Amino acid sequence: LHVRRGSIELEECAGNVQLEARDAFARIQDPSGELSLNTVRGDVVVDARESADLQSLAADAMDGSVVAYVSAELAATVRAEAKGGQILTDLPLTLAATPTGARGSGTVGKRTTPITLMATAGSVYLYAGTRTARVRVPRVLRLHPDTNALQAVPALRPER
Repeated sequence: LHVRRGSIELEECAGNVQLEARDAFARIQDPSGELSLNTVRGDVVVDARESADLQSLAADAMDGSVVAYVSAELAATVRAEAKGGQILTDLPLTLAATPTGARGSGTVGKRTTPITLMATAGSVYLYAGTRTARVRVPRVLRLHPDTNALQAVPALRPER
């Protein structure tokens, strides 16, 4: 799918879904199969908390942010990078500050569903839980402006 200007919302999409959007907001609800999303000047929101069979997720937002909600029973290998932004998550990922933003990675559970979330000039938000569950306050790593030391600070969950 190709979208130019505006927004696109997909619900319960299945199979090998590839979406490219320019100057557009993309929202995907309950995907299954393989999902690849690329936006230029737009945000990506993926709500996979109730997805039956998510086989892979790759989301890349250039000049935008990526927000992903995943199942509390997630079993995946996660890689995230935010250039010009930060990574906020409640998953047990290893997070590190970079000169231009942040990077995170880790394996959750036993399965290896690949999840790759990238944001350039934006942030990555990754949360696990059901639609009714409260999400724990995520960890955020920031560089202290005076000392350039890495600090873990609480962050608020983004609004839906």
